[in-house]
Amino acid sequence: MRENQEKESINLANSLMLLTKSLNKNHVPLEFECKTCGRKFSSFQALGGHRTSHKKPKLIGNQEIRAENKKLKMHECSICGQKFSLGQALGGHMRRHKVAATNEKGI
Repeated sequence: MRENQEKESINLANSLMLLTKSLNKNHVPLEFECKTCGRKFSSFQALGGHRTSHKKPKLIGNQEIRAENKKLKMHECSICGQKFSLGQALGGHMRRHKVAATNEKGI
């Protein structure tokens, strides 16, 4: 009787393994599609990273080619007037002025 139970357990395990293999072969990977350009990605995170590329201004020379990009707030340096699209970039730029002023004072 115990021998029959062992055979049934082995048969059940084999059946489950075969079923699992066939399910994996038929598994269709999820695709996440960009609504802007139609490009497809295997993960939502990859799609999110790609979508940021559509938010960046496209430049030809120094001119923005999209009207909506002109609506971006620009951060202007109060010392030299240079403009930056990111406040963080302006902060880095301001450090240059501070270093230059420190060098002029001989500190």
